[in-house]
Amino acid sequence: MQRRHDTPFFATLSGALDQLRAQPPVLDERVRADGERILITGATRGLGLALAKDLVRRGADVALLGRSGLRAAADAVHAVRLGTRVDVYGVDLTEPAAVERVLDDIGCFDRVVLNAGAVPASSRQTTAGLDAMVHLHLMSNAQLIRGLRRRDALAARARVVLVGSEAHRHAAYLDDWQTPRRYGTTGVLEVYGQSKRLLHTWAEALASEVPSLDVVHLCPGGMATDIAREAPASLRWALDPALRLLFPGPDEAARQVSWATLTPSLDGRGSTYLHLGVEKAPGEGVRDPERGRRLWTETEALLERWTNGD
Repeated sequence: MQRRHDTPFFATLSGALDQLRAQPPVLDERVRADGERILITGATRGLGLALAKDLVRRGADVALLGRSGLRAAADAVHAVRLGTRVDVYGVDLTEPAAVERVLDDIGCFDRVVLNAGAVPASSRQTTAGLDAMVHLHLMSNAQLIRGLRRRDALAARARVVLVGSEAHRHAAYLDDWQTPRRYGTTGVLEVYGQSKRLLHTWAEALASEVPSLDVVHLCPGGMATDIAREAPASLRWALDPALRLLFPGPDEAARQVSWATLTPSLDGRGSTYLHLGVEKAPGEGVRDPERGRRLWTETEALLERWTNGD
């Protein structure tokens, strides 16, 4: 029997039911980000772009990382508050050398929102030899945070927000995550959940290993975006209208992520997991300290090899 996130139908249905029950917190309009610089990945479309607009409206300066659509995204964010600083950087986050080059240029940040995500149509391997989703959802985030720390580019008490998924709760942990797997349309959501489970496990490890950071990892719930744009036409004809019918657009989800990024109530908490803005325990085993330490050691070792050009 398949778990409820293993097919597009059940993933969409369970997400819609969660959305109906949700009562996410609302960030007080008096909460501002004036003078703060915030990094956002996956920032040129969907949730990332909506978040950038909301944070800029609250006074933040932003740096947007994305693969395409940079100029249009910058224009859209500038339109929210004229005179704000909006820096844009084009980068494929699954190319380690490209990420290192960007890290040399992007400067320092008070808060970091790691939002980039993807759902490919089938298995894909990156040039670094990893599954594309595992690389994007786990290793690109680990590389960015490690690189910023090594460059002293994070504020003294920076907050790191990682956008994950409740799909992690129903996914098995991948001990052999560095070995790419082959899968098609019917297996992509299973691996998506597994890659997000790695992300949430790593987030807990980050909070443990770097106690100077406040780490918030969250699932903002379903939303009507084009994250499944690579799905075959046989699925898109039904999936796209269902997303628009059952889920809000990214602006609503962005308000949740803005809350997680700016609310003073999470200061000094170390690690926090939120689902639809409500704090809860993550999936079983995500906070296992032994597993977290092992994953941290594995990611750090791989990053060291990348840094040394191996």
